Amino acid sequence: MKKKYIHREAIVSRGDQAKRFFLVLSGRLLVMNSSGNSINKVIYKNEFYGLLECLSMKKWCYTIISERNSELFFISSDIFYKNIFSSKEIKNLATPILKMSRLYT
Repeated sequence: MKKKYIHREAIVSRGDQAKRFFLVLSGRLLVMNSSGNSINKVIYKNEFYGLLECLSMKKWCYTIISERNSELFFISSDIFYKNIFSSKEIKNLATPILKMSRLYT
């Protein structure tokens, strides 16, 4: 699912359940610290964010806002799992990676 955000609009809020991860199609995002007064990281065009949080079913640790007008492509954990396990070859590669993501997050 694609969605557009305006300057300074919240993408995810700290404490919300991470049910999907995203790819930045255009614009730039800011990952704010827990108090929201400084920037921990900048997410640029063509970068993914939130895959491990989504796969490990964690809550977002940070609030993420759009630094400028941005467009994102969201992938839900349900869609990801259905597609990753639809092919035997991909399943054999993905299963160890998914197990590691749950162990190390």
